[in-house]
Amino acid sequence: RDRFGVKPLYYTIDNGILYFSSEISPLVSISSSLTKNLTFFNNFIKHTATDYDRTTQFNEILQVEKGSFVSFKQKKKEVVKWYKEDDFKFDRSIFSNKERTINYYEELLTDAIKLRLRADVPVCLTLSGGLDSATIYTLLKEKIKKEVKVFSFHNNEEEISETAKISRLTKEYGDYPCFITANPNDTLKDLEKDLNSLEFPIWGLSSRAYNEIYQQIKNSNFKVIIEGHGADEFLGGYPFMIDSAISDYLKELK
Repeated sequence: RDRFGVKPLYYTIDNGILYFSSEISPLVSISSSLTKNLTFFNNFIKHTATDYDRTTQFNEILQVEKGSFVSFKQKKKEVVKWYKEDDFKFDRSIFSNKERTINYYEELLTDAIKLRLRADVPVCLTLSGGLDSATIYTLLKEKIKKEVKVFSFHNNEEEISETAKISRLTKEYGDYPCFITANPNDTLKDLEKDLNSLEFPIWGLSSRAYNEIYQQIKNSNFKVIIEGHGADEFLGGYPFMIDSAISDYLKELK
């Protein structure tokens, strides 16, 4: 599996035969018996945790962990960690200086965005009110000078809508986002489709929003999307994440 576990890789052994897949569904269909992994569901309900180790919803179906491979020899299984996180070295003394840290991070992120802009077709961007996508958008406009079509989700509930924030940011650069609004005719069957696509529980109805956005992007003939996922959680992109971190540290008397 790749270094950071971006792409899934599942496997199971059934009647002495090894099966592997990038999705769980095919493995479910060929398995002769499956039992629910209650620990997995418990961790999801308590912590919304998924994809944190080799386990899945089923005891008999496992996943290869990030940066690892599984070797099968004469009925013996060996899990090998191939990625040692040693392919990227830098001078960590920069962290003692705030300005150097900020400049280094900005240069690194800008370079990462440039790599992902390599495409022979037009590129679009999904933009929310969070830190991750807003940072990518700003660097695209100011450092890379790249024109991209912006797609955003409009939420009808004012208290959680980020439309005004998105419009204010894009207006500074002369862009007009394509806002997608939730389909009022969505039903439980649509939610069931999302669950089948995602193959793991969801903690809210955001899957509907993603589905609507990606469908509109496809209908607009875009094949390449640049997005920010995970940075909000990692860097505290929303105030409640900072509050939660402070709370955890206080409980630990740090």
